[in-house]
Amino acid sequence: MRRAQQSYSQAAQLLAESKALDAKYSDTDLRLADVLRLQGNASQAIDMYLKLLETNPHALDSQVTQIADGLRDQPDQLRRLRDFYTAAVAKKPDDAVLHSFSGLLSVRMNELPQAAAAFASWTKLQPQSLDAHRNYTLVLSDTRQYPQALAEAQTLLTLAQAQQLPQAQQGAIQGLIEFLKVQGAGGK
Repeated sequence: MRRAQQSYSQAAQLLAESKALDAKYSDTDLRLADVLRLQGNASQAIDMYLKLLETNPHALDSQVTQIADGLRDQPDQLRRLRDFYTAAVAKKPDDAVLHSFSGLLSVRMNELPQAAAAFASWTKLQPQSLDAHRNYTLVLSDTRQYPQALAEAQTLLTLAQAQQLPQAQQGAIQGLIEFLKVQGAGGK
């Protein structure tokens, strides 16, 4: 543990030196925020992430899932991040990626109605997105909205067939459809 802390401290020092050399290089702040998060300084890390997001709402696109997974046990910090994406969606309602992150973070916080709303918007903005329909189907199922989940799963299967997904994946979707039919009929 001590060795890891030394490595984090060294990384933070090197990133600070990098920032001094080129203050406009945006990746430095992102990496420094990552180091803070990995050190357990989630509040400071979120402060830095939010600052980056204010400049560019897509600054964390490649690592939102990783950040969310790293903050599972810190719902207050997850909420701060999710609230940013919710506000960003209000400013840019046609941005599917922002909807997807709002939904993802809501799922991590077990706020499934908010996740369902975000994923519904995502499916409307990107009707050909398998990920959008998959996430929406699963949240509808988790909230026991089985008729709606079944309809989404059937849309998902149609898309999977049209996009020629491997048979194993199509079979998994078909299995999900059968599960949702059973659940919708009373669950036996």
